[in-house]
Amino acid sequence: MDDPDDVRVLIAEIRATIALSETNPMRKLGSRLIDVVLPSCEQHPFNSDAYWECALRTWTLTLYRYSGTCKMRPWNDSTAVVDPILRVIGIKGLRVADASIIPEIPSAHLSVPTYMIAEKLADMAKQDWGYPTDPLPS
Repeated sequence: MDDPDDVRVLIAEIRATIALSETNPMRKLGSRLIDVVLPSCEQHPFNSDAYWECALRTWTLTLYRYSGTCKMRPWNDSTAVVDPILRVIGIKGLRVADASIIPEIPSAHLSVPTYMIAEKLADMAKQDWGYPTDPLPS
Protein backbone atom coordinates (compact mmCIF):
# COMPACT_ATOMS: atom_id res chain seq x y z
CA MET A 1 0.00 0.00 0.00
CA ASP A 2 2.73 2.42 -0.98
CA ASP A 3 0.34 4.31 -3.25
CA PRO A 4 -2.16 6.51 -1.35
CA ASP A 5 -4.80 5.54 -3.92
CA ASP A 6 -4.57 1.91 -2.72
CA VAL A 7 -5.51 3.00 0.79
CA ARG A 8 -8.21 5.37 -0.48
CA VAL A 9 -9.84 2.59 -2.53
CA LEU A 10 -9.74 0.12 0.35
CA ILE A 11 -11.31 2.65 2.74
CA ALA A 12 -14.03 3.31 0.15
CA GLU A 13 -14.65 -0.46 0.02
CA ILE A 14 -14.94 -0.58 3.82
CA ARG A 15 -17.42 2.31 3.74
CA ALA A 16 -19.45 0.59 0.98
CA THR A 17 -19.55 -2.61 3.03
CA ILE A 18 -20.70 -0.69 6.11
CA ALA A 19 -23.40 1.04 4.03
CA LEU A 20 -24.56 -2.34 2.73
CA SER A 21 -24.71 -3.68 6.28
CA GLU A 22 -26.98 -0.78 7.23
CA THR A 23 -29.66 -1.51 4.62
CA ASN A 24 -33.06 -2.73 5.82
CA PRO A 25 -32.65 -6.28 4.47
CA MET A 26 -29.30 -6.62 6.24
CA ARG A 27 -30.65 -5.08 9.46
CA LYS A 28 -33.48 -7.64 9.39
CA LEU A 29 -30.75 -10.29 9.43
CA GLY A 30 -29.18 -8.68 12.48
CA SER A 31 -26.28 -7.02 10.69
CA ARG A 32 -24.47 -4.36 12.69
CA LEU A 33 -21.04 -2.78 12.87
CA ILE A 34 -19.14 -4.02 15.89
CA ASP A 35 -16.99 -1.20 17.14
CA VAL A 36 -14.18 -3.16 18.73
CA VAL A 37 -11.12 -0.95 18.35
CA LEU A 38 -7.86 -2.57 17.35
CA PRO A 39 -5.31 -1.95 20.12
CA SER A 40 -2.74 -0.68 17.61
CA CYS A 41 -5.25 1.88 16.28
CA GLU A 42 -6.61 3.31 19.56
CA GLN A 43 -5.10 6.72 18.82
CA HIS A 44 -7.64 7.24 15.98
CA PRO A 45 -11.40 7.82 16.38
CA PHE A 46 -13.26 4.63 15.49
CA ASN A 47 -14.68 4.65 11.94
CA SER A 48 -12.55 7.62 10.84
CA ASP A 49 -10.45 7.32 7.69
CA ALA A 50 -7.33 7.43 9.88
CA TYR A 51 -8.69 4.50 11.92
CA TRP A 52 -9.45 2.43 8.83
CA GLU A 53 -6.03 3.19 7.35
CA CYS A 54 -4.42 2.01 10.56
CA ALA A 55 -6.62 -1.12 10.58
CA LEU A 56 -5.76 -1.84 6.95
CA ARG A 57 -2.07 -1.53 7.61
CA THR A 58 -2.45 -3.78 10.67
CA TRP A 59 -4.70 -6.55 9.34
CA THR A 60 -4.71 -6.57 5.54
CA LEU A 61 -3.97 -9.92 3.94
CA THR A 62 -4.77 -11.77 0.78
CA LEU A 63 -7.32 -14.55 0.58
CA TYR A 64 -5.82 -15.94 -2.59
CA ARG A 65 -4.07 -19.26 -2.43
CA TYR A 66 -0.65 -19.17 -4.00
CA SER A 67 -0.63 -20.46 -7.54
CA GLY A 68 0.79 -19.70 -10.94
CA THR A 69 4.43 -19.39 -9.87
CA CYS A 70 5.59 -22.31 -12.01
CA LYS A 71 3.43 -21.93 -15.10
CA MET A 72 2.60 -25.04 -17.10
CA ARG A 73 2.71 -24.45 -20.83
CA PRO A 74 1.88 -25.97 -24.15
CA TRP A 75 4.92 -27.20 -26.03
CA ASN A 76 5.32 -23.93 -27.98
CA ASP A 77 5.16 -21.44 -25.04
CA SER A 78 8.62 -20.19 -24.06
CA THR A 79 7.43 -18.31 -20.95
CA ALA A 80 6.63 -21.34 -18.82
CA VAL A 81 8.53 -23.47 -16.33
CA VAL A 82 6.70 -26.81 -16.63
CA ASP A 83 5.78 -28.74 -19.77
CA PRO A 84 2.40 -30.47 -20.35
CA ILE A 85 3.59 -33.63 -18.61
CA LEU A 86 4.68 -31.66 -15.54
CA ARG A 87 8.44 -31.83 -16.15
CA VAL A 88 10.47 -28.80 -15.12
CA ILE A 89 11.99 -27.50 -18.34
CA GLY A 90 15.76 -27.89 -18.36
CA ILE A 91 16.00 -30.06 -15.23
CA LYS A 92 16.09 -33.79 -15.83
CA GLY A 93 14.03 -35.94 -13.47
CA LEU A 94 12.09 -33.15 -11.73
CA ARG A 95 8.34 -32.73 -12.00
CA VAL A 96 5.95 -30.37 -10.25
CA ALA A 97 2.54 -31.46 -8.96
CA ASP A 98 1.01 -28.58 -7.05
CA ALA A 99 -0.97 -25.38 -7.58
CA SER A 100 2.07 -23.53 -8.85
CA ILE A 101 1.53 -24.97 -12.35
CA ILE A 102 -1.92 -23.41 -12.69
CA PRO A 103 -1.28 -20.50 -15.09
CA GLU A 104 -3.99 -18.18 -13.73
CA ILE A 105 -5.29 -17.69 -10.19
CA PRO A 106 -8.71 -19.35 -9.95
CA SER A 107 -11.55 -17.84 -7.93
CA ALA A 108 -12.12 -21.07 -6.01
CA HIS A 109 -10.18 -23.03 -3.42
CA LEU A 110 -7.14 -24.86 -4.82
CA SER A 111 -7.45 -28.15 -2.92
CA VAL A 112 -9.42 -30.11 -5.50
CA PRO A 113 -7.45 -28.99 -8.58
CA THR A 114 -4.21 -29.69 -6.69
CA TYR A 115 -5.39 -33.22 -5.86
CA MET A 116 -6.29 -33.69 -9.52
CA ILE A 117 -2.86 -32.50 -10.64
CA ALA A 118 -1.15 -34.85 -8.16
CA GLU A 119 -3.31 -37.80 -9.24
CA LYS A 120 -2.51 -37.09 -12.88
CA LEU A 121 1.22 -36.96 -12.15
CA ALA A 122 0.96 -40.20 -10.17
CA ASP A 123 -0.64 -41.86 -13.22
CA MET A 124 2.04 -40.45 -15.53
CA ALA A 125 4.84 -41.63 -13.23
CA LYS A 126 3.28 -45.12 -13.03
CA GLN A 127 3.07 -45.20 -16.81
CA ASP A 128 6.72 -44.08 -17.13
CA TRP A 129 7.78 -46.92 -14.83
CA GLY A 130 5.54 -49.55 -16.44
CA TYR A 131 2.97 -49.86 -13.66
CA PRO A 132 -0.75 -50.11 -14.42
CA THR A 133 -2.64 -46.85 -13.98
CA ASP A 134 -6.05 -48.50 -13.60
CA PRO A 135 -6.85 -48.38 -9.87
CA LEU A 136 -8.73 -51.70 -10.07
CA PRO A 137 -6.88 -54.00 -12.48
CA SER A 138 -8.99 -56.85 -13.80
